[in-house]
Amino acid sequence: MKVLVLADLSSPHSWRWIRSLKERGAQVKCVSFEEPKEKEEDAIVLHTGIKSKRLKYLLNAHRIKGIVDEYKPDLLNPHFIPNYGLLSRIAGRGKPYFLCAWGSDLLVTPKKGLIQRKITKWVLRGASSVYVDSEMLKRIVISFGVEENKILLFPFGVGRDWLREKPEPFQRPKTWKFFSHRRLDPDMDPFTLIHGFKRALNKGLKGTLSIASSGTLEESLRVEVKRLGIEQINFLGWQREERLRELLKESHFYLSSSLTDSTSVSLLEAMSMGAFPIVSDIEGNREWIHHEKNGLLFKVGDPEDLADKILFAVKNLELVKKARDFNRRLVEEKADWESNFNIAFDVMKEIATNNIDIPIG
Repeated sequence: MKVLVLADLSSPHSWRWIRSLKERGAQVKCVSFEEPKEKEEDAIVLHTGIKSKRLKYLLNAHRIKGIVDEYKPDLLNPHFIPNYGLLSRIAGRGKPYFLCAWGSDLLVTPKKGLIQRKITKWVLRGASSVYVDSEMLKRIVISFGVEENKILLFPFGVGRDWLREKPEPFQRPKTWKFFSHRRLDPDMDPFTLIHGFKRALNKGLKGTLSIASSGTLEESLRVEVKRLGIEQINFLGWQREERLRELLKESHFYLSSSLTDSTSVSLLEAMSMGAFPIVSDIEGNREWIHHEKNGLLFKVGDPEDLADKILFAVKNLELVKKARDFNRRLVEEKADWESNFNIAFDVMKEIATNNIDIPIG
């Protein structure tokens, strides 16, 4: 099976998907307008001087057509609807495509206007199959007129390297370690994160917060942390997967203040390594976190409530201990990436072989 993957190659999620395809014997070529963090011989990075995010894809559709003509894939595999999904529908030369939705392309983009909504519907309905990682996304895809049996649902999950590792035994420390590896972009609302942590410190918390990520707000966040005089917050930058596991194993609590999300891989990674989740009360998080059972939910955009939940967690250690075991089992049962991806791979092979829409269920 020859697959042409169109995706943001700066994202580790894209590379995990690509590696999984190759490990199962697929011949894969990747196309991206984003520079990968590491060099890959099968990657074609398209550079353009066009600054508009929307136009840089559309005005380069002819280049995608050329790649499709030369490579002659059996199947296109676009990730993210408004750009690579749209390109596959426009420039895919009629090849079938297995569409992967990432969350914000269904939760945010269609709400920006009528044109975006129509594009979303057109791309979704042209796909042979649509992959989503949460029940909430599945409902949205159905609302655009896609038949339920064309939708494949499973969490992106964690790889076997994560499941081979075990969380460290829980011990009460002198200083609590908090951790976050969400992108430092507006939809993740990182200012609520640092302001909530600051308020918890003001109320007597003995702890540190490590932030292992980057994004468009990184510099302004560093300035704000310095302005607030918070010495307990450390910016670590983007980390390799191996180091990320180590950092999560060393951490007691995981924080996320996202405004919108489907199933967060970062959350599942934290749950697998024993970091107790304290996350924003949004639908995507509620599919995994039951308040005061296996984590805590705080009001969206409310740093005061985040501070209160942090202090509640460090005072209720029996809850934390029980949640650690529960969360590990939950990830093992429902978020094993290798097992889940086998299902997707079988569907992709069937589509590529028969060049038809394949009912999933």
